Formats: sequence, C-alpha cells, structure tokens
Amino acid sequence: MTKLSKLLIATGLVASSIAVANAQSFKAGPYAGLEFGAEKVQNQTQSTANALVAAVGGSASVTQDTTMYDGRIFGGYKIVEYVDLELGYTQTSTINMNYSGRSSGGTAYSGNANLNVNGADYSVLLRPSIASGFNGLFFRVGGTYLSSNQNNSLSASNGASASSSLNKSGSGYIVGLGYDYPITKDFDFRAAYNYLGNVAGISNNYANRLSIAILGKF
Repeated sequence: MTKLSKLLIATGLVASSIAVANAQSFKAGPYAGLEFGAEKVQNQTQSTANALVAAVGGSASVTQDTTMYDGRIFGGYKIVEYVDLELGYTQTSTINMNYSGRSSGGTAYSGNANLNVNGADYSVLLRPSIASGFNGLFFRVGGTYLSSNQNNSLSASNGASASSSLNKSGSGYIVGLGYDYPITKDFDFRAAYNYLGNVAGISNNYANRLSIAILGKF
C-alpha cells in the first residue's frame, strides 16, 4: 500500500468520525409543530339506551360516532438530550349521538347529542441517550386542561321538544409513546400514541389517540 493510499484511508476515517460525532451531537433549543390525530372514544350507546328506557319506559335505539379527529398546535424546548418540555392546544371535530324510541305510553321521540373538546396540554418527554441510537423515541407524561362542549335536542310525536347545553372543564392526565424521525436538519416527522385520562375533569372519561405531526427546530 502506498503512502498516498494510507493517507486517503486515514483522511476518510477521520471524516467519518467527525460525521458520526456531528450526527450524535445535541443542540438545546425550541421547536414547534402541527399535529393531526384521531382518537377512539367510549361507546355509550347501551348505557344511553338504558337511561332512556329507565326514564320513560318502552324501548330505545341509540347510534354514536366512536372516532373523533383533531388538530393540535404545539411548541417545546429541548433542555438536555434526555428531556423536552412541551405545551399544546387541541381542537377536536364534533361527534354525534342519535337516538329514538317509544315511551311506555306510546309516544314516539327522537333526538341528537353532539360533542367537541378543546383545551391545553403540558408534558415532559423523556428520551434515551443519543449514543443509544434511539434518541428519537420518547415517553410522554403530563397533564391536560380540557373543555367538553355538548348540545342536546329532543322532539316527540305529541309536539313536545326540548334542547340543552352542557359544558364541562377540568384537569386530566396524558401518557404516551412516540418517535421523532428527522426529515432534514431542521424538520422532524413525528408519530405517536397517547392515552388521555379524566378528559375535561370527568372521572372514567378517556380517549386513545393516534397522531402524526411535522415539527420544526429553531
């Protein structure tokens, strides 16, 4: 092997080492992104039908959407390679429940309830070290403050009708897993799963959420 060949190989090894070191370097700083998600919500058709029958007798039939879609804007700060802090705001689509029945007195009725949710979340993202090769992976733990907005309407064959609104707000919690995959030096693609508990402060009100996002680093 000539001296020139040895020099070229050595130069290549040094360049490769520098590239690896740069790829594994950490840079603290802010980031922000836009996220789109879908969550499965609790199916309450049977419990609602049972409540209607208990109230007016007879029989009842209920149908309900069980998937809710949402958009979320978020921002965060990478403190160290293991930890990010993140804040977000979410607005969901509206899900609908339709019901109809006949009371024990023979009066037919039908109605609708629709619901959407909006509010903020705050969380800590915990990551493996850069040296592990899985720094894109993260575990999320945090809290939420969400508002649930519900509108109800009911009409009966005897001419009676009624409508109402029910708005609730409160604290809950969020846990989840996700992965940030670098697209370019400044942009990542994110895929995540989150479990939201006590949505809008309502005990046993939960959602399982899948999402994708694009985030930019500054």
